[in-house]
Amino acid sequence: MSKAVRIIGFVLSLICLAVIVYLSLANDVNVPQYIVGKDKGAHFLAYMALGFLFFVDFHNSVRHRIFLSNLMPVIGAFFLSFLCGYTIELCQPRFGRFFEAADLIADGLGALAGALIGLLCVYFVCLIERRGKKKG
Repeated sequence: MSKAVRIIGFVLSLICLAVIVYLSLANDVNVPQYIVGKDKGAHFLAYMALGFLFFVDFHNSVRHRIFLSNLMPVIGAFFLSFLCGYTIELCQPRFGRFFEAADLIADGLGALAGALIGLLCVYFVCLIERRGKKKG
């Protein structure tokens, strides 16, 4: 993918991380009723978005061996997202919140899901490009 996509992904990942930090450290945040699992569902969705955006930052747009060439970006996106979640959970007691292992698990699962969704998106984009080149 182009350099512009990487720059946009980087800016969006910073914005997403800033929103997550604010919502994680604020005391009076209400989770909307329509999110399944309430607090844990919100953690999952937030870190899924962050994992996806970090994957967009790290991915390789190689046409051959898509899964193997993007294995390290998936691991990097997962690890960085999980590290952000862990750091935020460690800082929460200083802001009147509590460290919860269940939140950390939801963060990790969401980060992994986001990185894997990013991998699938790259795979489908490469498939569409291949089909377009075969027809043209």
